[in-house]
Amino acid sequence: MDNDLIFKVNSNIELAKQQLYVTGNKSYALEILNDCVLIKPSDYNIWQLLGSAYLMNKNFDMSNMCFKTALQINSDSIEANCGMAWYYSEVGKFKKAKKLLKQHISSNKDSKLAKFYLSIIEKLTGNHKSGDRLYENREKLQWLRKYSNNKFYERLKKIPELKINIKNLNSKKTIIVFSEQGYGDQIMYARYLKKVNALGHKVIFIVNEKLYDLFSNSKDLKNIIITEKLSSNLINCTDFITYQMSLPYLLEDNQNNCTPPPLSIQLSENKFEKVNNKLSSKFHNLLNNDKLKIGIAWSGRPSQPREIFRSLNPSLIEKFLNIKNVNFFSLQQLNGSANIEFVYENDNYHDCSKYINTFMDTAFFVNKMDMIISTCTSLVHLSGSMRKNTYLLLSRIPDSRWGLRGSQKIYPSVKLLRQKKLNNWHYPLSEIRKIIKEKLADL
Repeated sequence: MDNDLIFKVNSNIELAKQQLYVTGNKSYALEILNDCVLIKPSDYNIWQLLGSAYLMNKNFDMSNMCFKTALQINSDSIEANCGMAWYYSEVGKFKKAKKLLKQHISSNKDSKLAKFYLSIIEKLTGNHKSGDRLYENREKLQWLRKYSNNKFYERLKKIPELKINIKNLNSKKTIIVFSEQGYGDQIMYARYLKKVNALGHKVIFIVNEKLYDLFSNSKDLKNIIITEKLSSNLINCTDFITYQMSLPYLLEDNQNNCTPPPLSIQLSENKFEKVNNKLSSKFHNLLNNDKLKIGIAWSGRPSQPREIFRSLNPSLIEKFLNIKNVNFFSLQQLNGSANIEFVYENDNYHDCSKYINTFMDTAFFVNKMDMIISTCTSLVHLSGSMRKNTYLLLSRIPDSRWGLRGSQKIYPSVKLLRQKKLNNWHYPLSEIRKIIKEKLADL
């Protein structure tokens, strides 16, 4: 193969990765990788990427075939083993997924990626102690890079990461906690900051700018130093750094089944003056009439690898939730032409995205709603923290925090409506339709 062709293939592989994990154009990534594998059919890396692309497009048979081909070419490939385990977990074959990952880890002790994948499956299947321990193998330094410049990054790396149970620290410490992962994760895990502070430690919480105002107005975080940016003074006084999603492990909360209550986000009307002043007269009228008001989100970030499993096609919303005498307020970004067309073709669906810049803005709308309906997005965590009556439409294989069956203890105001069959939304949508009809009858 000549150098120009090798360069073209390698460039296209990088382009496909960008489409999969940055822009979220997963069908385009699939086209690119199919072209690449025709040129280099013996490249296991292309096969495992193609397996991931097929899985993100919900083509299970082709995904299975691609991962198997990658493993036939290179049985030691970390990515191919993890990809195969991911496929097994998405079709509910958890024992096979665990066995594959444990076999790989037994011969590759330093395989952090395999341990990370295993942690997700362990937590999903209820093994929280093992899952939390393994989850410490995730990539963490990316969050140091995200929230610091080059100078601060080198200094932060010299500060020890907290590795022991926080309760066993022999004196009061100053701890920087970096927020991480998605917005929903940051809201959910913020509850642990109060617990660390209650042990007598000074907590500096580095947050995403979209969440700064929301966290700053939470009474549960009133004794926490909340900032979007680090400073030399903060770094100078720090004893340890840690990461937000490590806190349950460092407090041993999940192992002891003692998840603290959610972060309290109870906001008065004057906190919403900024967004309230931006509203059109139409929105003011919609938010203050007597109709049932429902906040809704049916899809999330397109680049999320499991987006296709957790999100709803707008045609399903139209089929099941075409209910008059209800005003539905879309509290998500309308990604894709199908979502945009759906909202603008249905008179009782209203796009709030032009008024939403931060989570304080979203909280304003949540506060005005009679109830919230959402797939597994950050909206669930916000409305749950605001104690709003919320219904979570959940895929058969959900995010690990919700478990595989039964109810949940994370948010008392959130009720789970689970798929009965893999990738079939009929049951949860039928149930939420009944719930809405019952609420209308009570008005």
